[in-house]
Amino acid sequence: MKIKTISKNNNKLKLFNQSEWPYANIENYGHSKDWNAKNFVFAAIDESKNIVGTLGMKVEGGVGYIGTMLVAKKHRNKGIGKLLMNHARDIAKEQNAHKIFLQTGLNWPSVNFYRKLGYKITGKLKDHYFHLDFIELSLFL
Repeated sequence: MKIKTISKNNNKLKLFNQSEWPYANIENYGHSKDWNAKNFVFAAIDESKNIVGTLGMKVEGGVGYIGTMLVAKKHRNKGIGKLLMNHARDIAKEQNAHKIFLQTGLNWPSVNFYRKLGYKITGKLKDHYFHLDFIELSLFL
């Protein structure tokens, strides 16, 4: 037996997944599930048509995951992040998600920002990215 890295676009991989995942879903969920993920990227555009903030979200299995959210340093504290997060929430609801979650540094200023938007701490990630402690925050829709 050998283990090797292959492309996610590999035809044999696609056939294997199409064949085997329905069995795993039935075994674990009791019936087949649609795991088709939808990826979204939103940009906040200013009056000069410049990008001043972005948010990346994946919705899969009824859950939204915000992987990235960034507002340009000189445009912070103007409500742009809140607009992006609210837009992500609305899209997640349209996609029938029941929850959105994200990860951020334990003591980062962003924690207060997310908590003001209604996110609750739902997990602790010790010694995580670059050996720093992170937390998971979730918003139940």
